[in-house]
Amino acid sequence: MKEIKNFLEPDDFYKVRNNILGESFPWFLSNGVANPMDGHHMLSHVAYIDNKVNSDFYNFCVPIIEKLDAFSLVRIKANFHWQTKEIVEHGYHNDFLDLKDNTDLHTAVYYINTNNGYTKFKSTGKKFYSEANKMIVFNADEKHTGSSCTDNEYRIVVNFNYFPR
Repeated sequence: MKEIKNFLEPDDFYKVRNNILGESFPWFLSNGVANPMDGHHMLSHVAYIDNKVNSDFYNFCVPIIEKLDAFSLVRIKANFHWQTKEIVEHGYHNDFLDLKDNTDLHTAVYYINTNNGYTKFKSTGKKFYSEANKMIVFNADEKHTGSSCTDNEYRIVVNFNYFPR
């Protein structure tokens, strides 16, 4: 696991953040967070999947893709979680279980806003708290969970699943 603070240059960060927080950004309701129908709900937006660009948000992600040095993308997905009265963990999971045996697959979580929500890893119990413009990168076979936050109206992250060069 690698943590990179101030991942993007400020101008690039603000472009990503301002786009995703814009009034016309298309969010979609997901019935399930870690697994379908797991009792949790969030808003999501898939910018890239099935070897194709799925939305204009992809263009704002290009500086991130370049800095990750991604050779091949699998998915780019933004997640929006509402504030809760107490922290709620959404359940341990791997992204793309069908690819988990491929140890080259990476997951990167990019934090859009600062709050007390986090990403936690099952193997170590280590938590990475949400901090605007921070990225964590890890092997996709690492079971992890996200959480809600209690100190902000929402928590937004963008997940990248990719093969590095």
